[in-house]
Amino acid sequence: MSDENTTDPPTSNAPDLPPEPVDAAPSTTADAKESSAPDLPPEPDVAEPPTTAEIVDATPSATKNAEENSVPVTAKATPPASADAGKHLECRSEPRIHVRWHADALIDGYDVYHGFIKDISSRGTDIFLDRNLQSVKLIKLHIHVPPLSVTSDPHVVEVSGKIIYTAYDSKESCFHAGINFLQFNLEPDLAYLRSRIASY
Repeated sequence: MSDENTTDPPTSNAPDLPPEPVDAAPSTTADAKESSAPDLPPEPDVAEPPTTAEIVDATPSATKNAEENSVPVTAKATPPASADAGKHLECRSEPRIHVRWHADALIDGYDVYHGFIKDISSRGTDIFLDRNLQSVKLIKLHIHVPPLSVTSDPHVVEVSGKIIYTAYDSKESCFHAGINFLQFNLEPDLAYLRSRIASY
C-alpha cells in the first residue's frame, strides 16, 4: 500500500550541464586579451648612459695626468717647415767655410749683378747684392775663388742654383739670398771647390 503523503520532488525541464571543474577560474576580459596577445621577446637590458662625472673620472685629461706625474703641460708652437727650408738645412749640414769672395749673379741669362759671398759649402752659398731677388727663382753664379798663390789668377766656378730665401742685411746694407746649388758648369769645378773648403 502506497503512502499518499509522499510527494515527488519537482522536476526541472533545464538540460543537465556538466559540472565545472574545481580548479577552473572564471575567465575575464583581461585573460582573453592576454591570451590573444602574441608572444614578444623579452626586452634587452639597456645600460644607462654614464654621467658627466663618470666620463671625467674614466678619461682623465692631459692636465690631470701632468699634475699627478708632476710634468708641466706646455704647448709648442712650431711653424711648419717648407720643402725649401728643408733643402736649405740640408745645405747647412755640409762643411761650410766663412769667406769674402767676389761673385757675379746672372739673372735671365743676361742681367749681371756684382756682389760677394760670405760663406759657402759644396751644396750652396749666400750671395749679397744691391738687388732684392725675391721674385727670382733660378740664378747662375760666377764665383771668383782667390788663388792659393799670389802669382795665380782667381778660379771662376760657374754654378746654377735655386734661390731659397731672400732678406735684407742691415750690417752690409744690402740684400742677401740663400742659394742651393743645382748644377756645376764643369765637373772639375765641384772637385776644386771641395778641395778649397777642405783646406780651410
